Amino acid sequence: MLTLVPIGFNLFAAVVILILSRVKANIGRVWLIAAIFSLSNWGIILGFRWLYPLQINFPEWFPLGEISQRGIFLQLDSISWPLLLALCAVQTAVIITDSSRLDEIPSPSIWSGLFLVYSVGYLAALINSILSILLVWALVDIIEFMILIRTAISNQKVNEIVVSFAIKILGLFFLIFGLLISYEQGTPLSIGQEVNSVGFIVLIAVGLRLGVIPFNLPFVSGSPIRRGLGNSIRMVSVATSIIILLRLPMGNFEPRVLGLLLTFTVIGIFFGAIMWYGSSSELEGRPYWIVSMAGLAIYSSINGNQIATLAWTLALILSGSVLFLYSARGKKLGMIPLLSLIGITGLPFTPSVIGWEGIIMSTGFIRNIMMVLSISLIILGYLRHATRLESLLIQKEKWIWITYPLGLTILIITQWTIFLVSDLQWYLSGIVLGSIVAFLLPIIFYFLIQKYFQKSEYSDFLKKVLTPIGDFIIRFLSFRWIYNLIWSILGVIQKFVNAMTNILEGQGGIIWVIVFLVMIITLITSGDLS
Repeated sequence: MLTLVPIGFNLFAAVVILILSRVKANIGRVWLIAAIFSLSNWGIILGFRWLYPLQINFPEWFPLGEISQRGIFLQLDSISWPLLLALCAVQTAVIITDSSRLDEIPSPSIWSGLFLVYSVGYLAALINSILSILLVWALVDIIEFMILIRTAISNQKVNEIVVSFAIKILGLFFLIFGLLISYEQGTPLSIGQEVNSVGFIVLIAVGLRLGVIPFNLPFVSGSPIRRGLGNSIRMVSVATSIIILLRLPMGNFEPRVLGLLLTFTVIGIFFGAIMWYGSSSELEGRPYWIVSMAGLAIYSSINGNQIATLAWTLALILSGSVLFLYSARGKKLGMIPLLSLIGITGLPFTPSVIGWEGIIMSTGFIRNIMMVLSISLIILGYLRHATRLESLLIQKEKWIWITYPLGLTILIITQWTIFLVSDLQWYLSGIVLGSIVAFLLPIIFYFLIQKYFQKSEYSDFLKKVLTPIGDFIIRFLSFRWIYNLIWSILGVIQKFVNAMTNILEGQGGIIWVIVFLVMIITLITSGDLS
């Protein structure tokens, strides 16, 4: 039962905070209680490092034949513990950094919803059966849809949320389809066993949920409360989607299929990295951060390296959250995201070093070059967004000067703690040349851009020439133009259907029905006579 302690603790905290919000308690006190609950849970999960493996089983809970015999398994092990601690760290960081955004919080009850969202995330991190994954995916999608639809501020946003929900449900159905095929072939999907022939279907399911399949990009929706709740929904969604890649080895693809999968994935990563760098802000670029970093995790999974998949997932969640929660800024405070940047470089003996083992292969020289360039662009985009000055921390109350940096720092501490105390043996030199090149290239380009593009006498001229080109590339790679075309076609169809409906429902509707019936009968009979 110890496995369920973090989830139960979070649910209890959600109830307490909801009650406090109902009795109109002071928002500052509610924030303090929420922060204490989160920090306590982080400490509990950290302590579980020396207790796992832990497992709880709910067998034959529902009459689904052979599937029910496998039941629902929740397991805390070397794979689930890092993901569980990372999610708890993000939850803690969101609540603590909310101290700088208390005036933007509509109600303290939003933290109750936050605890509920992360409870589902914890459940996803612990699942160890296919049936559990299906249920958690459905649960996450429903909760995310309900939260987003209640916070939608325009009809266009509602449409995007509905389409996003539909695409994720499509990913769920792809996984069910793959499960059925595996049963038909006599090799049912099972945790820890290679997926083999249905691996491609599983990858499609994960790609649809993450937006790695490019046409999903415009509809990776977020909440209007983008720093806290929006980041939480995105990171929990990422964790619940990638968990299946951590539990199911992809197996051995045919060489031609493997080459095509890796090529398409690296192209998606490269385009996502370009979009990430070219985004106007880190929040606007968050979907592309998720696409590019999740692409690295998927690429590693295709190559059969699950530990590398875990490393890139942790970098996505933890290093990404540092930047996305970095709303109140300052020159000295700017060291925090720069320290977090080390967590995604994969330099020797750093947290993501094992990640390079999953993306650089002895074959596929062009793909290796594209991968190094992609990571360089990701780092360059991170530098660009981290060094922009917006709201200054010095403008906040002095007590926030302590709590706010603490919230960001706990994410960095968590990533390094996982690296140092995990039993996965990540202490490696890694791909030394690739990681150093991918780190130095963006550093050099960043300083060249600062010196010759932003501060030179030709900077205005260069901006006038390059900005329209860059805007065109970003609009093209965002694939929103394809969706606008689809919406236009659907709009024409909708107008036609509405016109036909008005005709048939009008006073002459019966006459038109008779006319259509006569036309259909005439066509049928003429076809028979011929």
